[in-house]
Amino acid sequence: GRQWSQSRRGGRAHEWTQHGGVGWTYFHKGGERQHCRPVKMTETKVYTMEECKKHNTIDDCWLVMFDKVYNVTPFMDDHPGGSEIMLDVTGRDSTEDFEDVVHSSTARKQLEEFYIGDLHEDDKAKLKSSGGAFATASSGAAKPSGGQSPIMTMIKALLPFLIIALAFYYNKSKSA
Repeated sequence: GRQWSQSRRGGRAHEWTQHGGVGWTYFHKGGERQHCRPVKMTETKVYTMEECKKHNTIDDCWLVMFDKVYNVTPFMDDHPGGSEIMLDVTGRDSTEDFEDVVHSSTARKQLEEFYIGDLHEDDKAKLKSSGGAFATASSGAAKPSGGQSPIMTMIKALLPFLIIALAFYYNKSKSA
């Protein structure tokens, strides 16, 4: 079965479909996000990597992690790291990207809300045989599952120094 839900993003209504796996309703009521309890469906939907690659926009974003497929569209506005981080890892296995960032047990449980099905067995085998590399939708070239854009790598490297500098500046201005 299909579950229809509605969310509001940027003042305009969006409707999206959630197939198989776990169904839920996600909508805004009076500006407040509402969820109903996840409902187990009878059969698990199976998706190919090619199908998953097509869902790579802020209004339609699927991620492949842990050999499962997640429709994270409703979470795009709420992701603490921003929607760009999730968009950057679409169309490939993003398990390593997810693991590289420290996610709380709450975040891991929350991920299950967005589960829509499993990755096709052929694609699982391709990922294992290629060491996690898979062609991306945009470039068509193989990109390692842990590969990140140079900008993200630089931000991760500089962030601790920025935090220390801000703390130093804050303490200096407080004592002055």
